[in-house]
Amino acid sequence: MKSIFETRKPENQDLSPFIAYYYFHQSTKDSGGERFTYYPHVKNALTVYKNSKIEITDSFTTSASPSSPRYSYNYTNLISHFAQAEMNSPFDKLGIVFQPLGLNHFVENDLSSLITQTFNLNLSLFSLHIKKTLDQVYSTESFTEKTALLDHYFQQIFTGFTDKKMKQAMGLILAKNADYTVQSLANELEISRKTLLRMFNRHLNCSVKDYLRVIKFRKAVDHFQSSHKNSRLTDLAYDMDYNDQSEFIHHFKKLTGFSPKPFFKNLEPLSNQGTYWSKKK
Repeated sequence: MKSIFETRKPENQDLSPFIAYYYFHQSTKDSGGERFTYYPHVKNALTVYKNSKIEITDSFTTSASPSSPRYSYNYTNLISHFAQAEMNSPFDKLGIVFQPLGLNHFVENDLSSLITQTFNLNLSLFSLHIKKTLDQVYSTESFTEKTALLDHYFQQIFTGFTDKKMKQAMGLILAKNADYTVQSLANELEISRKTLLRMFNRHLNCSVKDYLRVIKFRKAVDHFQSSHKNSRLTDLAYDMDYNDQSEFIHHFKKLTGFSPKPFFKNLEPLSNQGTYWSKKK
């Protein structure tokens, strides 16, 4: 085995509204590695590396290199632009990909007090008590057993999330044909714009505007991929309620660094769970 990328959904259906899937990414090569670009998403991941050290090399890049026995952690908050990851072989990486608001159901405090940066390498809310589970996960080669162990861990630490307005807001903006502005969302929720902004900062540690922009981008990506790339980009812009082609192109360039055509050309699905990266040779 040289390299694998495997995804598994939680077996426990009670966790599905909060955890989208787990992924297992491993390379046993003695040298070299993998480099890829990833893009803004509302499903954000806690990643764990076994025997690798993670470093932030610049504002857009994280790098993982082999190190002495240890677990290294990173949680990437909502990003409003593309980012890059470099993984030097050998590496053994685990990802827990949370649904929108999913992480909030496993922490006791507001997310804004726990997630303070784009890349969070000192995630003590998990690292203090997850090690025993990680030892068990990494000791088995069965993905079914790995999934069951992770399910059990997250069942044990489940805290719930009680902000009804935040849940309502998420339900509205995730709806298939929804296209809100900050003000129209506040109006729909019957709260002030100021309250809405404070709510997003508190529970998602981001602005409403950035979140809505990423939602719209992801809906466009998923729509295009699910059409088996048969959609014309002009039709995609229309279907996603962009005002015109110019707004569509500007939106993609801002988030990905590319206009839509080269972006979709270089996009590579890594799984059937909506994981799309652009690998660098």
